[in-house]
Amino acid sequence: MLLDVFRRLVTPLLLVPTLVLSLGACDDNEPADPVCDGEPELLRVTAPDSAAAGGTITMAFEVAHFEFSREGSGHEDGGHEGGGHDGDEDGGHEGAQPSDDNELRAADSTSAETGCFVGHVHVYVDDLMSNPIAQITVESADVVLPDDLAPGEHRLINRLHAASHKIIEPQVILEHVITIE
Repeated sequence: MLLDVFRRLVTPLLLVPTLVLSLGACDDNEPADPVCDGEPELLRVTAPDSAAAGGTITMAFEVAHFEFSREGSGHEDGGHEGGGHDGDEDGGHEGAQPSDDNELRAADSTSAETGCFVGHVHVYVDDLMSNPIAQITVESADVVLPDDLAPGEHRLINRLHAASHKIIEPQVILEHVITIE
């Protein structure tokens, strides 16, 4: 009888470490689910519906499978207003044409920790053929509108770019209509 009581008390205590060790082993053998298991998306752009030409507006971006990065973009201050890098008129983007290669999943375009694309948003007014008026490397930033915008409705075209400034293909674009007063 004493032996039965001992077995009932000790056996469960011996099973607990075995169970804990086996659960730990399962975790080590299971591959981690990637945080970013899809294509990058620009879900929402928040900006005022109206503003004055030359005025400053705050734009906020909601993204999925994408991380904003200040590193390697030349925009370590969070945003870059129009014009070029170091005075280049084309913004250092040579017209920002879509890339012909499919190397956007390269290490310099994704986060090693999450697998998400890493980059920033280029903001254009009315068409993609002009230089961007801003290049945003954070979720929310101030953008200065061009002084020469005519009164009326204009489209702020927002496009995701890799940290290298290559256009992410397929292109990820979301527009916001703003009225210039």
